[in-house]
This record gives sequence, C-alpha cells and structure tokens, in this order.
Amino acid sequence: MTTIALPRTTLERTPQLPRRRRRCAAAYLGVVFCNLVLAGASAPLAALDAVYLVRHAEKAEGWPEGDKALDALWPLSPAGIERARALAPRLAEAGIAAVYTSRTVRAFATALPLAEAAGVPLVVEPSSTLKAEMDAFLARLRERHAQDRAVLVVGHSNTVPELLARLGAAPDCYARLGIRSGEKGLEIEGFDGLWRADLRTLGCAGLTREAPPPAPAAPP
Repeated sequence: MTTIALPRTTLERTPQLPRRRRRCAAAYLGVVFCNLVLAGASAPLAALDAVYLVRHAEKAEGWPEGDKALDALWPLSPAGIERARALAPRLAEAGIAAVYTSRTVRAFATALPLAEAAGVPLVVEPSSTLKAEMDAFLARLRERHAQDRAVLVVGHSNTVPELLARLGAAPDCYARLGIRSGEKGLEIEGFDGLWRADLRTLGCAGLTREAPPPAPAAPP
C-alpha cells in the first residue's frame, strides 16, 4: 500500500479558501491520490524470468551398478567432462544467477564449470529430485530469485521431465520436449537436451527445448 504524506501548508491553507475553491482543491488532491495509488498497483512485481534445466552429462563406463551409495559417486566420462565444459558458453548470455544440482557427483560435475565461469553459487538441493518436494523446491526458487533473470537446475533422466511437468508440460507437448512415459514415470533420453521454462507464460507455450550445439568437427 502506498501512503502519500501531504504538506502541512496545503492542509492549513485549504480551509481559508472559499467553499467552491475548497471543493475544487479537494477534488484535485483526490485525483492526484487516485492516480498515484493506481500507478503503484499497476507496477509490475519483480519475479524470476526463467528456469533452465539440463540432465547431467555422460557417466563414466565400468562403474559398479546397483549400489545406491556408489551410484551417487558415479563420475563423468571424458565425453561428459567436455559436455559440462561446453555448457558454460552455451548459457553465457542467459543471466544464470545460481545453479542447483542433485546430491550426485555427476550432476555436481556437470554444473561446476558453468558456476565457476559465471561466478554464481552452486547449490546441492536434494528436493530437486524428490517428486513430493518438487513443487516446494520450485516455489523457493521463485521466492529466492525474484530479482534474477534465470537459474539452472541440473538433474537426471527421470527428474528433469517431472520438473518440466510441474512447470507446465502436458502430454500435448511431451513429444516436442522429448519427454516420454516409461514404466517408472516420465523420462528423457540422451544428454544434449537443454530446456527453458519461461515463468511468465503458462503451460506448454512457456516451455522450449533448446537446439543442441553443433557437434565438434572431426579431426583432419
């Protein structure tokens, strides 16, 4: 609510005016006050513009599978390391204010080059991977980064599509976004996907899958 403090001199002089002029002065002040209130009400509130999402890069081969503790430590392959490095220039102009990852080495290692290049916080956020906590996680992003342009979330083949669904994805745009329904829920394939959720646009219309960068030229 906007409070306007009128000068004492104006208030003290007004009763000394003739009745007709007092009515005109009051009407004028009322119009000014209403215009100021309406201007304040129509001023846009600060809000986060976009959330970018990416799956972690390629994992190293030969890592023991089936153990949850070991799975969290699974590192990137050489190709994955290169893909992680390429993410920084790919999002250099996106205005990323912070990077959020799951509690896994592969997600953290994917996010690290961009966070270092941009000089922004890298936050390990387990709730970004838990279906029951994803809505609260996204709400916190909006609140925490209301003054920022964008944030990046690095997830997994089964968590990125779940976040996209909570950001407006529906079956009508699953194919366009590269989302498919698997036996255990929504999934994405491959490692070159990069998604952008425009928080100012509702539903599928606010979601895009960015074109992958061109493949590096083969050595001569």
